[in-house]
Amino acid sequence: MTAKTDLDNDVWLWFSVRWQRFVDQTRFSLQKERIATEFEQLKTCALFIGYPRSGHSIYGSILDAHPDMLVAHRLDALACVGKKPDMKKLGYLIKRNSERFAQNSRMLTGYAYDIDTGWQGKHRNLVAVADQEGKRTTLKLGENPELIETLLGQDKPMVKFIHITRNPFDNIATWSRRMGRSLEYTTDKFLELCRYNKEIISRLPENRVVTLRHEDLIDDFDNTVGTLLDYLELEKDPHIIAKCRESVYSSPNQSRNKVNWSPDLVHRVETEIQVFDFMLHYHFGN
Repeated sequence: MTAKTDLDNDVWLWFSVRWQRFVDQTRFSLQKERIATEFEQLKTCALFIGYPRSGHSIYGSILDAHPDMLVAHRLDALACVGKKPDMKKLGYLIKRNSERFAQNSRMLTGYAYDIDTGWQGKHRNLVAVADQEGKRTTLKLGENPELIETLLGQDKPMVKFIHITRNPFDNIATWSRRMGRSLEYTTDKFLELCRYNKEIISRLPENRVVTLRHEDLIDDFDNTVGTLLDYLELEKDPHIIAKCRESVYSSPNQSRNKVNWSPDLVHRVETEIQVFDFMLHYHFGN
């Protein structure tokens, strides 16, 4: 993973992805019968849930480097899902998104997430797809919980969820800096997402959701990636895992130290995250 710039480009990114998504949806509608056959063997569709700046991009890029999986970058998959989801259509939209991002070294949000396995944007046996856009998926499911049951009702492919956490102080600080918003504003938004994710996870069977820490990619890379691949029922190729390991920084980016926190706000965050099991191990100082 290589740094490109410290500035974000969300407006251009979302415009580009949405326009390309519209083009792909139109093409699928016109050529559905032919295109759909490519996704007959698809077993799993994974949706990320979580928080901005929590590591979805690097987790997604690692999975996209696997020969049997393709991962979209900020597709916003649930924007394409109706009351009767067409999972082959969703698979196609993910495939096209993955192909485009691979052509650009998966470079759009300040970093290049290219991993030299030869498989990003390509596939050998396509058995799994995913969309790494976590915030919008969380918001849609949190505001429309009935959609969870609709997704759980899909059996081919089976819909699974990947929940990524990061130290909330780093999350909030990075989000604040990138958006140009106050720490108080992004704290409110972060805690809202935590509440939604707590409710979403409570509605999911244990075999349909996995929670992983962003920090564990650095502290325990092989076991963390192995857990994720087992969850998605993907082959654990030591060569692929080694190539992915090379893409991860050797130490976490503690962006919490790049902004000025008031003691009251630190206390508020540390107090309010105590109601979320997946946040209990985080503190400002760890």
